[in-house]
Amino acid sequence: MKKYSFVFCLIAITFNLQGQDFVGQWNGLLKLPNQELTFIFKIKKEGAQYTTTMDSPDQGAKDLPTSSTEIEGRKIMVKAASLGMTYTGELDEQATIIRGTFQQGAFS
Repeated sequence: MKKYSFVFCLIAITFNLQGQDFVGQWNGLLKLPNQELTFIFKIKKEGAQYTTTMDSPDQGAKDLPTSSTEIEGRKIMVKAASLGMTYTGELDEQATIIRGTFQQGAFS
């Protein structure tokens, strides 16, 4: 019986880790003091590397390139050096929401 329990646990852990997938389109709402802006990250995986483009439809911006996308476990960091922007976040347990902080210049 212990052998089956161990195998079951190993499968459950492996499945859970594989479910942490950042690839796809992620829509967010940036809450500013006087307004709210929609922003969209489109994350792709090419080989072992992740790439991200960003849209800000309320500002008429589309497919803005980012300089790096780093993923470690449930954590993500997207940087756009040309915009002075960094987004750091963490994927929730259900892999449906990324909660994080958008920073641009002194604004956070």
